[in-house]
Amino acid sequence: MSVRSAALFITLCASVSALGQATPPSIDAECAAVICMDSGRLLWGKKPDQEMRPASTTKIMTALILLENTAPDDKITAPSDVGQITGSSLYMKPNEVVNARDLLYALLLRSANDGAYSIAKHVAGSVEDFAELMNSRAEQIGCLHTHFENPHGLDDDGHVSTARDLGLIAREAMRNEDFRKAAGEERRWIQRSINQEDLLLISKNRFVKNDETATGIKTGYTDNAGQCFVGSSEEDGLRIITVVLKSQDWLGDTQKLNSWALKIHQAQELIKKGTAVGDVPVAGGVDESLSVVAAEDMSTAVSSKGIDIPKPRVEPLPDLAAPITAGQTVGSLVFEFADGSEVRSAALAAADLAVKPERKLPVGTPIGLALLAALAGGSQLLRLRSRKIGRIYRP
Repeated sequence: MSVRSAALFITLCASVSALGQATPPSIDAECAAVICMDSGRLLWGKKPDQEMRPASTTKIMTALILLENTAPDDKITAPSDVGQITGSSLYMKPNEVVNARDLLYALLLRSANDGAYSIAKHVAGSVEDFAELMNSRAEQIGCLHTHFENPHGLDDDGHVSTARDLGLIAREAMRNEDFRKAAGEERRWIQRSINQEDLLLISKNRFVKNDETATGIKTGYTDNAGQCFVGSSEEDGLRIITVVLKSQDWLGDTQKLNSWALKIHQAQELIKKGTAVGDVPVAGGVDESLSVVAAEDMSTAVSSKGIDIPKPRVEPLPDLAAPITAGQTVGSLVFEFADGSEVRSAALAAADLAVKPERKLPVGTPIGLALLAALAGGSQLLRLRSRKIGRIYRP
């Protein structure tokens, strides 16, 4: 083989190897998504926006609502009808009391449906009102194909989500330190007021037990939903979320996707907090525009070193008007990648912008009196001229 042929052969092998790495592995799950936790950018998906039954991955949102609406030591009392809730259970008795912190672990480790029901009744008064809180929060996060009917994920008509949406919900939940800690635990001793024989919670999350990069998050299963899982992992500063829905082997599918994602991606800084990024137009201010800065450090996963990082554009809020205070959100900072995906963050005002003062005549001062006299004289002169013209052209 000539030197040139050998070089071509090596290049071809390298290309094939790179292609193999860039192509995600084959998985059994009907729907799946791989998402960068830092940016929320979809790195790969298999029907990521198809509406599916989410089963107990629903409890990621339930846990987030719990954390945002209670203190850790708040006492939550099981409703009188708690025994009617089927499936995975904490075996709560009517009027049993468990604090919010321990119910968080019961949600994520034991996948306690009765715990989710008790949380819903405590926070919102009813399952229906709690579901409204869940749906409102999902909309804030940016979910486009999610609708919750209950807090536990048992099959219910209209209770749906998608692989992409569940990844975004998990990303938001993992921002909370208490959720992040609970999602990665393998066991937890709890306190409760009645059932003293059942105090140890053991996680059903075999991903955390079997993968050293794993940091969470939640399993799910019903006969109709199949095996579901939302997982998180971290390696060398790169943080990934994987979602598999209706799988025959949720752990195998998750490990394949996670290994692939960590192997071919790396964390790439996009911008630092406080970096100036441009101006936005402002109505009614002493200046017609205002400088803006990045609200936070931003990074994302990229598939190759040296990939072109897009320059950010600023999308101002509609009808932006003075006064504006430094640090106020005035728009969005948008990075648009060649594959059509976007990374968004808040754009903040770099400084205060005051309202433009109205111009008023300085009445009561010599200058003001002179101006008023001049205006009055001019008005009288116009009236006299009008009369004169009228006399000249009168028929």
